[in-house]
Amino acid sequence: MEYLLVVFLMLVQLGGQSVTARVLDQSEPRIYDYTKYHPLPEITAWMKQIVSENPAVVSSDVYGRSYEDRDIALLKIGLQGENKKAIWMDCGIHAREWISPAFCQYFVKEILRTYKMDTKVEQMLKNLDLYVTPVLNVDGYTYSWTNDTTRLWRKNRSPGTGGCNCPGTDLNRNYDAVWGTVGVSANCCTIIYPGPKATSEAETRAVVEYVQARSKDIICFLTIHSFGQMILFPYGHPNIKAPNYDELTEIVNTAAKAIKAVHGMDYVVGALAEALYPAGGTSMDWARLLGIPYSFTFELRDKGEHGFVLPEDQIQPTCEEAYEGVRAILTDVHDKTFYSAAASLTATLWTTLLASWLTNCVSSNSKSTRRIMVTPGVLVLLLTLLRAHSVTARVLTELRNYDYTKYHPLPEIMTWMQQMETENPEILSTTVYGRSYENRDIQFLKIGLNPHEDKKAIWMDCGIHAREWISPAFCQYFVKEILRTYKTDTKVEHMLKNLDLYVTPVLNLDGYTYTWKDNTTRLWRKNRSPGTGCNCTGTDLNRNFDAFWGSTGSSSDCCEEIYHGTEAKSEAETRAVVDFVGPRSKDFLCFLSIHSYSQMIIVPYAHPNIKAPNYDELMEVANAAAKAIKAVHGMDYMVGSSVDLLYPAAGTSIGWARFIGIPYSFTFELRDKGEHGFILPEDQIQPTCEEAYEGVHAILTYVHDKTFYSAAASLTATLWTTLLASWLTNATLL
Repeated sequence: MEYLLVVFLMLVQLGGQSVTARVLDQSEPRIYDYTKYHPLPEITAWMKQIVSENPAVVSSDVYGRSYEDRDIALLKIGLQGENKKAIWMDCGIHAREWISPAFCQYFVKEILRTYKMDTKVEQMLKNLDLYVTPVLNVDGYTYSWTNDTTRLWRKNRSPGTGGCNCPGTDLNRNYDAVWGTVGVSANCCTIIYPGPKATSEAETRAVVEYVQARSKDIICFLTIHSFGQMILFPYGHPNIKAPNYDELTEIVNTAAKAIKAVHGMDYVVGALAEALYPAGGTSMDWARLLGIPYSFTFELRDKGEHGFVLPEDQIQPTCEEAYEGVRAILTDVHDKTFYSAAASLTATLWTTLLASWLTNCVSSNSKSTRRIMVTPGVLVLLLTLLRAHSVTARVLTELRNYDYTKYHPLPEIMTWMQQMETENPEILSTTVYGRSYENRDIQFLKIGLNPHEDKKAIWMDCGIHAREWISPAFCQYFVKEILRTYKTDTKVEHMLKNLDLYVTPVLNLDGYTYTWKDNTTRLWRKNRSPGTGCNCTGTDLNRNFDAFWGSTGSSSDCCEEIYHGTEAKSEAETRAVVDFVGPRSKDFLCFLSIHSYSQMIIVPYAHPNIKAPNYDELMEVANAAAKAIKAVHGMDYMVGSSVDLLYPAAGTSIGWARFIGIPYSFTFELRDKGEHGFILPEDQIQPTCEEAYEGVHAILTYVHDKTFYSAAASLTATLWTTLLASWLTNATLL
């Protein structure tokens, strides 16, 4: 109100004069700078804006008043769900630790940015509510902004008691957890004064009353501090140990590893009394004593060089790494709470059902052979039960010896993806970035070294047309070869240090699954969404992108194979690609979509009247790729635009990619030229993949070298020109 009153008085003074005035309304910071520190009025206005812009997922709640009568408010973030649990996070309990409120704001931004595209975050928000307090010590934080002399204020602003003239209590010594015993001072002029009694402070009581009323629902308590680069857990008393000490240690080690993977920063982990110092009355310890099983303190950057006055240029990297640490903890806590319970129930049900089935088999003296299909997660349980009933069992499919010379149905491909991630965690991760019409996960594999650096990227999708089975087979082969060679081939290794590869083995999940149904569905092309205004199913996903959509080479008849959908991006699969790639278009250098058949490398555009601005360069790159392909098994691949080689086609993915600014965009049409067509025999999988790999590798090498080596060469040339010019000038003067 003080800020608004000043603005109002200024306008009154300006009124009646011939002065043009513009109010810089900080109550609506539409473009909020997360790389700057903000005073409390701006943070409060930001909270209102976040709620206003995200009403379906965010609400605010004032849950207390400070000593100086300011609102203590939180943001509640969550999606609709049943039997939900909750996470608590507070920032700014110590006034001078400005990086702490900055992190809470960044955390909220990232959660809201990612939950629509990351199904893991979305599922988390369906199961959990996040309670985030950006600034707990609102009075102290405000005071730290007064001037340079107050910048390092730590405590709140309540007056001293018992004749002491020093204001303030250390809020993180004021909780009822071995209060006043260790790591505190009875002198109210010190920075670790715990207050006259436990929970004496308004700010402490606000947290205690709110959290305690919800303690059965809150499963994790996080409080964010600085500095020290640590992740701490209870207790702060040297003679008390948390009952789940080992589990907490495991969780914080995982979080520290996630943090280090971002910018290489090391975080020390351990119990507060062991890793830092003894301290009684901390909020983290109080939460654990209350029965909240997972309770942690983060001490953010740095280790003392700047201390509490961390420069603003370190806000973003600090928040980026801390976000991954917090997310690791939340993921662990979420999965233990929900998936472990579900897995336990599933195991119990399986045990009961299988035991019953096996008992019937044994009692009937059955000698017949039974085949049971199970997921890898159930395999161990099944084998244990079979052996317990003296039943001989043989595993028919062992994915550790995955056969890249065979076509695989979707469940096997999904299991293969999980196996790739498990076996290569330092270089590969999986992400669900959308859901198909039939609610299957659309996933990619992200392959790259030096994660979280400012890297460029390559996109590759396979299986956009369901019947083109050689396409998913190639994506799997490509991943295998990249993982096989990067440790021995320095060129591949260097490429992965500069580029992240995003590979979607099967984009059209529903259609691909349908082609495995029986011989009558083997040649299905489209997805499986229902027709609009007709009885035919499916849209051609490669006519559904917003690149001259519906103009040429497609059909408005939903029974046609090239039906383009009701509108551009009408299909869930198309939107998944657009929503993920579109916002990152400045990072993506190359977009590859793998098809069959015809043995071609196609460049944009597929419209007869439009040519890509770098058409000549695209042709040069495609011809080099075709040459690399021919060198393997002698196969000729034609190159050109779709208009030149095949037909006009509006709404293609590579046309859309080039249209949004991705400079290098290509479609591969793999073997053969029509002898077998879409039903390419399995004995041709390996040679097809071998030659296509070399073609793709040629393109990636060109794109990589032009982006990184050309830029370096240009910089070197500029430096040499400057240095030589300076030297020649001096030589002339001499």
